[in-house]
Amino acid sequence: MDDTKICKTWLKKIQHLELCEEMKYSVNLFIQIWLDLDSKIKEILKKLGEQAKKDSIDIMYRTVPGVGALSARILANELGDMSNFHNEKGLFGYTGLTPSEYSSGEHKSLGSISRQGKALLRMILVQIDWRSIKQDRRLLEIYERISKKAGKKRAVVAIARKIIGCIRACFKTGELWRPNAPANNELLNMKVDAC
Repeated sequence: MDDTKICKTWLKKIQHLELCEEMKYSVNLFIQIWLDLDSKIKEILKKLGEQAKKDSIDIMYRTVPGVGALSARILANELGDMSNFHNEKGLFGYTGLTPSEYSSGEHKSLGSISRQGKALLRMILVQIDWRSIKQDRRLLEIYERISKKAGKKRAVVAIARKIIGCIRACFKTGELWRPNAPANNELLNMKVDAC
């Protein structure tokens, strides 16, 4: 697997390769398409950043470690201020972060997440998780504790549930997220079940 990242420097190297005319034409055409798309993406991200500065819901999401302008905008569009979720169970169900259940007679066992919610939300939350555990010491401690017992995948889901539950609590209390808050921080000490 090649881990080369496409960037303007790399594209200039490609343009200077000795290629036949047809190949050079195609390569230059694709480079121009890439540059145009890159420019449009930067323009869109700039607009999202401007919107985020004006929207109080985006501001609340942006206080969470690992949440950038794009992920804040997606969460704001999909979840809003979370006032429509009466409890965490409904929120976790909507995001698909609840464990699937297998029942037979008296036996009940929980499996992997149900994935009944929107895949985009779960994808964004997982991306936020990986960034947030690097930025927030308390989340890292929780992640490490759970991953030792249940594995990394379950720990990531648990952190996603913890983060989304804490964001909901922030909206309910009107308080902003405080990264690396002391251990007595009510938001991070709330019981949020791991899958």
